[in-house]
Amino acid sequence: MGTYTVRVAEGIDDREAWDDVVRASGSPLFYRSGVLRSYQRHPLLDTDTVHCLTARDRRSGSLEAVLPAFQVPALDPLDVLGTMLPSFRPGGRPLLLSHVWHWYDTHLPARRLTPELLDAVCRELEDLARRCGAQAYGFINVAGDGRLAELLPMTRLTAATIDARYVIDLRGLTSVDGYLASLGRQARQDLRRQLRRAADAGAEIIVDPAPDRTALERVAALCQTAAAKHGNPGWYDPDRLTGFVGGLEPHTRLVSLRIDGTCVAASISFADGIRFHNWAAGAVPLDQLPFSPYTVLLYATLRTAIQEGCGVLEGGRRNDRWKTRMGMSRRALTGWLGTP
Repeated sequence: MGTYTVRVAEGIDDREAWDDVVRASGSPLFYRSGVLRSYQRHPLLDTDTVHCLTARDRRSGSLEAVLPAFQVPALDPLDVLGTMLPSFRPGGRPLLLSHVWHWYDTHLPARRLTPELLDAVCRELEDLARRCGAQAYGFINVAGDGRLAELLPMTRLTAATIDARYVIDLRGLTSVDGYLASLGRQARQDLRRQLRRAADAGAEIIVDPAPDRTALERVAALCQTAAAKHGNPGWYDPDRLTGFVGGLEPHTRLVSLRIDGTCVAASISFADGIRFHNWAAGAVPLDQLPFSPYTVLLYATLRTAIQEGCGVLEGGRRNDRWKTRMGMSRRALTGWLGTP
């Protein structure tokens, strides 16, 4: 019979119990029930169904692990599925994935993740994929230094390195000056130069923990423009992004640069007390500004994260060269997929 029973529902029955497991596991806020609820209401990419898996101890009935699994159309928004799954058919049968593409740090939230518990969850995930008619199932964006990555080789899933995310360790820093001191000389001088240019241009840095819809709509449009510049215009739909972020108070931090009252650049971050997720950013065309808006936004975001006592700044994926130059550490991300 096994130690665990795994149940699938299209919703979270007990949000308090779910969040208790997420907190106990140290998983990021992307697994909290409120964030998942906001995503269900405002999915950033087309989503057929959000399945919520719960694993309980068969004897005691205690909730030991939780996992959201997203049944999504067979699309490849980051152009990585061909590497992960040679048999992938774009536009074919759906996929069953955890987590969604917009999250870059996949966990299996558990009080104590053991091989037996992971096996029980993976077996149920495979059965669910079969019932859904999915062409593949599994985990995406798993960091190589965590417990999940340690145990996944024991499952039937196959691994492929697909991407990387970037972080800055903020532990021990009491002000942004400590971050500046950690940079190489050239990067430090350039950052200070960009701050001076922004000040000379009259740019004002605003940190808003409770942005209204008008502010979010402006920033969403800037984010869409930035994504389109990199060939992915559908990555941030302004209406969906505005609705999703609007449901994430009190975690949201909107850092914006304004000139004469007009927002010319902004970043959307989420704070959970431990991690400060610098999640999305956008700006007007760069040739319209005499300074680098993303460099100034990073400085302002770091300053806010340090002031709030967060231990890590999550810098997201891609733009490898710039992020490395700005003192971020690279963490490889692996996808683990199987066919039902």
